[in-house]
Amino acid sequence: MYPSIMGTLLALIAAPITFVVLLYTCIAVRRTSKQQNAAKSTSTSSAESRKSSRQWKTVQSNTPKRPLPPLPLSLEASHDFALSLLRASSEKEDNFVISPFSLGAALAIIHDGAKEETQGELTRLLGKSLSPSEVSSIYSSLTAALSETNSAVITSVANRFYLDKEFDLKSEYQSHIEKAYNTSAINMDFEDGNACANDANSFVNESTRGMIPAIATAEDFTDSVGVLINAVYFKGEWKAQFPKSATQSKAFHGIAGDRNEQFMRASARPTFYSLTDKLMVVSLEYKDPAYSLLVMMPSSDYGVWKANLTAIYLHEAMENLTNGKVNLEIPKWKIESSTDGKTAMEKCGVKSIFDKAADLSGISDEEFRISSIAHKAVIEVNEEGTEAAAVTKARMGRKCMSLTPKINLKFDSPFLYCLVRDKHILFIGEVC
Repeated sequence: MYPSIMGTLLALIAAPITFVVLLYTCIAVRRTSKQQNAAKSTSTSSAESRKSSRQWKTVQSNTPKRPLPPLPLSLEASHDFALSLLRASSEKEDNFVISPFSLGAALAIIHDGAKEETQGELTRLLGKSLSPSEVSSIYSSLTAALSETNSAVITSVANRFYLDKEFDLKSEYQSHIEKAYNTSAINMDFEDGNACANDANSFVNESTRGMIPAIATAEDFTDSVGVLINAVYFKGEWKAQFPKSATQSKAFHGIAGDRNEQFMRASARPTFYSLTDKLMVVSLEYKDPAYSLLVMMPSSDYGVWKANLTAIYLHEAMENLTNGKVNLEIPKWKIESSTDGKTAMEKCGVKSIFDKAADLSGISDEEFRISSIAHKAVIEVNEEGTEAAAVTKARMGRKCMSLTPKINLKFDSPFLYCLVRDKHILFIGEVC
């Protein structure tokens, strides 16, 4: 089994009161390859390799295509937010991971205490055309679902709001976040920053099963009036594991050049997949079928394809899957990424919460704003399953089986992946 953790830390500081969000995400699957240290060839040879590797044989399924179900507004909002974050954060042509759920859950807690245009920007980012109450409901429901006891996978969500001894949340807001997001609030003496940081890091370490030992520093408290931590953990095995004896070192035709990777391999594996002349898709199930890892590799230029990827396209990729036996080859990977959440939010059109005029009056009678958001994520995938984790710190201051022949699916060029629960994206990233 493999774990996943997500979290949020919110700290409030004095006038002009600001708010800092740090997010840490970790997804891991044991016994992974170290891609960053893999051998690379010249970009010239890799270009030719990538070109040839993206020519694959497509096989038409005997299963008639059925009309796609309409994309629910909540899923459209989830997909759009995930894709917006990916494009705003993964500018370098390198492996990447981010947790839309972890960052979204942190923003949802803030969203529910925001007013006027400050809330409006967050509503549009997290929910598109949905109402503020519907946005709150999405993240509240996901928080509850990930907190449920499950024998097939291990998941949990933990939220805690640290407040300076002289800073209080509005009673109505505090009751709301306790009910909607299971967020507890405790007061501490922020002048003793070390004691506060030790307590917060102990909470994070425990909530993430040791995957994230620390996120807070003494300065997060001494310069703040509040710190909100959200931690989410996921650990799950594949429904069908890959035989370790079949794993082989093979060439991966990355954007920066060819490199050797450890490829997991399985023959005649029952799998949900889709294969056209434009896109190769596979959905790897965990023991709990509500969770899956969706992997998509285009035949065209990856960067261009990603830039034009939409929520509707992603929905079609998830729905147009056939259950059949495939010969599958896919690399193991371990990726760790850090993201400047404030910069990403501003690129996505959210600016009010960072302004001195931010209206967060539903949270406290004191005026404050968000000063920064930081996000860190790690994902590791191997023969047995996936482990994932994320933490966000915010600081405030004042189908059916088809009878087709066996299909060969080899993911040896840049691809995008999503770890989803009931099609809601928890983690999204790319192997380049």
